[in-house]
Amino acid sequence: MSEGRFFCGTDARRTRRSRHGTMNSASQELRVLQAMLTLPGPRAAPPKFARIHRSAEGFRRQSANCSLPVTRVRLSSTLPIPALVRWVRDNFGLIAKGSDIESLARTVKDNGGVYFVPAFSGLYAPSWKSRARGVITGLTRYTNRGHLARAVLEATAFQTREVVEVMEKDSGIRLDCATYRFLPFLLAQMLGAMAGAILVWPHFWPHWRETEDPNLKLACFSTRPAIRNFGANLLSEIIGTFVLVVCVATIFSKKVAHGGPAAGLGPYLVGVLVWAVPLSLGGTTGYAINPARDLGPRIMHSILPLGKKVNSGWDYAAVPVLGPLIGAGLAGWFVRLAHL
Repeated sequence: MSEGRFFCGTDARRTRRSRHGTMNSASQELRVLQAMLTLPGPRAAPPKFARIHRSAEGFRRQSANCSLPVTRVRLSSTLPIPALVRWVRDNFGLIAKGSDIESLARTVKDNGGVYFVPAFSGLYAPSWKSRARGVITGLTRYTNRGHLARAVLEATAFQTREVVEVMEKDSGIRLDCATYRFLPFLLAQMLGAMAGAILVWPHFWPHWRETEDPNLKLACFSTRPAIRNFGANLLSEIIGTFVLVVCVATIFSKKVAHGGPAAGLGPYLVGVLVWAVPLSLGGTTGYAINPARDLGPRIMHSILPLGKKVNSGWDYAAVPVLGPLIGAGLAGWFVRLAHL
């Protein structure tokens, strides 16, 4: 029995012939999202899918006899990673056990120009060429075991990317996981900022009662501009965040320094940058340059008992949220445009 790595994506409730090498099948829509996004518990039965009917007649019979909705599914397959790793272990003897391949690949900074096409039994999706055979290219006298291990792992990444790209073309839907990473990241940032503000409250406990000026209390939690001007304040936050993001991208760019910064140097340079940007550009608004950094503590200022206090400056709160978001968006666009 052959093995393979399969990609399954719901396409539509109508058949669209693939133009890029994926397969069309029909499957009942039985808790598909739950099966794909969650793992069954210790006592839970694994998700079961209805039989896949490849023929149009089978699809019509299933639709007529089943009350559940039937949805079109697009399938693609590639050679699995375990098969490649076993091949490296058994045929080349580069590693003693499968888990060693990652540590071996990490001994080099890049693949050294070595590329591997693992067409052991032909090429799978989207090429479907059974007569194709594997190729290792780019070998030089400087190529070592680490380069070969890295080329093997990168081959699986290239295969996966190729399949994802053709599924995007067939379905017209961009497959992007950034959205799913954004919400947990945003929640973690907000909770972290609010937790920090809570720690500030007991730390300055006796000072809240002795401090008469409520604006000084607010300054412990959130930013405020030196001169209130919405347009100028917003521009200040945009510029500060833009400079920060572009400089961080430049520090880690392999276009600036081949292989990126030296080990351990990148975080140090980012720390210096986070210190330098506020000193040079933060005097006008207090340099939020992170929406959560200002909004989370501002929320806690409105909740915590601080004695005499004014409102939490909600008339200005939009600036340190919108400014960094716009600045980061412009910086991301610039980084892509400059190919950093």
